[in-house]
Amino acid sequence: MALTCDIRIASTAGKFAAAFSRISLVPEACMTFYLPRIVGLARAAEILYTGRQVWAEEALGMGLVNQVVAPEELDHAVDAMAQTLAAAAPIAIQLTRRELYRGLEGTFDSQLEMELYHQKFVGRTLDAREGPKAFMEKREPDFQGR
Repeated sequence: MALTCDIRIASTAGKFAAAFSRISLVPEACMTFYLPRIVGLARAAEILYTGRQVWAEEALGMGLVNQVVAPEELDHAVDAMAQTLAAAAPIAIQLTRRELYRGLEGTFDSQLEMELYHQKFVGRTLDAREGPKAFMEKREPDFQGR
């Protein structure tokens, strides 16, 4: 399930495994879609074929997680990330996420076209006016998602 998340934070005690091959099953939940895109084909193949455990520090090194913290700091780290994301401009985040995932399959030209379209769209929102205004006034923006 962690693979479906855009940002993953793990505790130093955390470990990940896909033990399907060790019990004569195949991966599920689109693991074969996400894992190679996150860690690369060779690493994904090794993890899925062997079913070995990947500890948090190794997961960080291969890009499987974004951050590793002490177990007692995990809740705080997750809360801090959630607050950071919640304070961001929701329309811009939504469109950026769409661009990121479509960009994995699209072409350079189609990606450029989509970014231009989204930039024009988001530029007409109230949030696009609030961001620069807040910056000029040296305050945190109050994005409304409009």
